[in-house]
Amino acid sequence: DNGLYQIRMYSGTHHNQIGTANSGNVIGTASQAIIVVDDSPNNSIQGNYIGTDATQTTDLGINDVAVVIDGSLSNNNRVGGTGAGEGNVIANSLFGISTFNGGYGNSFLSNTFPNIEEMAIDLKSDGVTNNDNLDPDPTTGAPNNYLQNFPEMLDADSVAGGVRICAELNSNINENFIVQIYKSAGNTTSTFGAGDELIGSMNVTTASNGIAQISTTISHTNVRSGEFISMLVTDSSGNTSELGENWVIGNGSNANPTFIWLSATTVP
Repeated sequence: DNGLYQIRMYSGTHHNQIGTANSGNVIGTASQAIIVVDDSPNNSIQGNYIGTDATQTTDLGINDVAVVIDGSLSNNNRVGGTGAGEGNVIANSLFGISTFNGGYGNSFLSNTFPNIEEMAIDLKSDGVTNNDNLDPDPTTGAPNNYLQNFPEMLDADSVAGGVRICAELNSNINENFIVQIYKSAGNTTSTFGAGDELIGSMNVTTASNGIAQISTTISHTNVRSGEFISMLVTDSSGNTSELGENWVIGNGSNANPTFIWLSATTVP
């Protein structure tokens, strides 16, 4: 592709494997995107260093998007995974992963996103997608993971041995979700979607009103007030959300944060 991309899967090519757990590739430096999945389903991208080297000290990124999922036929692709070593390091670009007229069931799990200037994950390639009540599916255009809602942060505080987190998810009723929690340094220029380090994962289920309350303490030896916490979810069909708001970690003064979605009638 004349230097536009390093790797491009297109026109229905499927079941390609780019990297494996703990044994991926170093992939970087292109003029538009590093990896493009273009109208191609059921591909896996795992264990790679994308936009950096294995030491994570060399900038091989681009001033655009590292990984692009393009085309309504690009369904059920896996970027990362829940197994040991399946996550990719996606670094040194404006955006980490973007869908553009993308399909459904594209999961982005256990990746890390150091030095991403704008957003780690951008569904629909139009900036932050606001949450909507009960997460109705788009009725026109490409699904773009059905614009899955991300958790709304309510509080994050540094406590002895870790960080206490309070958040809520408003989405499809009675559905199971994987929640992944990220910590980032407090020097990002973006207010959404920073994901330097994955520090925790958990499962939640929405109730009959579409709400799941998330309240947990993550053990971590290096969490400081002033750093950021952000979260994403993946539904039971593999649709991953954007990474949500970068919430500033406090000093533990708010011991009893208030849940704001006591009903699913409004979404802030």
